[in-house]
Amino acid sequence: MNGHEQGRPGAIPEIDELTAVADGWRAQYDDIREQVSQAKVTGSSPCGGVRVEMASGANIVGVRFSEEVLRKSPAAVEGAVMAAIKEATTSMSALMQEAVSPYLTGFDAGAIASGGFPTGLAEAFEDDYHRRKEQKEPAEPPQATPRPSGGVPSGRAVPPQTGRRGGVDWFDDEDES
Repeated sequence: MNGHEQGRPGAIPEIDELTAVADGWRAQYDDIREQVSQAKVTGSSPCGGVRVEMASGANIVGVRFSEEVLRKSPAAVEGAVMAAIKEATTSMSALMQEAVSPYLTGFDAGAIASGGFPTGLAEAFEDDYHRRKEQKEPAEPPQATPRPSGGVPSGRAVPPQTGRRGGVDWFDDEDES
């Protein structure tokens, strides 16, 4: 029996539901990363003397110069290169947004290309999970859960450590020496 099968002793339906939603989102995330990792765009300078090839996010894989542009001043060549990079970057950004738009909008697609987990995607995942949970359960105020027999656990409560919010840490008196 694996850990995701229903009916196992101590199964927590919320954890199983969260795991199922996460598995679905992971598959979508992997699909987006695959699409973006194969992306390739080209940007050209307005004068046409410089062409920049960009792949997989914002990785420049090639720069081509015409003989004509190389006869110009270094500042003119630099300006042409920067213009070509800007065009390629704009094209790459549009391509990444197009790759992710079927799934959701309003987050930085560049984070996916670089292997990150964008905040918008995390928020959308959380919203999706809560929406699914609300559809299964009627909206009722939370009920206080009865205490298990025996009252409070043995040990003393200690204040939370710095940097943590809330919660109580428990330790047994025997741990102190």
